[in-house]
Amino acid sequence: MAHELDINGGITSFANARSDHWHRLGQSVGHTMTASEALTAAHLANWNVRKQPMIIPQPPKIDADGVTTVAPVTVDDMFATVRDNPVIPGQVDYLGVVGKKYEPVQNEATTDLLNALTDESGAHFETAGALNGGRQVFVTMKLPKTMVLKLSTHR
Repeated sequence: MAHELDINGGITSFANARSDHWHRLGQSVGHTMTASEALTAAHLANWNVRKQPMIIPQPPKIDADGVTTVAPVTVDDMFATVRDNPVIPGQVDYLGVVGKKYEPVQNEATTDLLNALTDESGAHFETAGALNGGRQVFVTMKLPKTMVLKLSTHR
């Protein structure tokens, strides 16, 4: 089975607190990490994930009067999601297609919740990484023996 880790310019988007790397890829930081450290070490920070309009180019119209440029067609209800490549400056990577109601969430938006888990439970970050060209991201945490989460249904 292929590892499917995100690799850009020879750099793997994966960080591990221990010394035994996954497939010997990524960065070993040698210590447990905060959420922010995990995102930085695994190249998950500063992606600037955003929606871009989907545009269908049209071939020029050729007739007896010459060549006329035809305006592209804009797809109003679908958008491409893209990110700034975390390793190659100026490169934008395509991630997928979403509807108009979708709003991207930056990886950094998860750090407050994840750090609260570590502060309250004694859990710590073990790994972080990206798979499938950045389409999936993950963090793993080593949890204490027991942990109870109470979810609120209030909005």
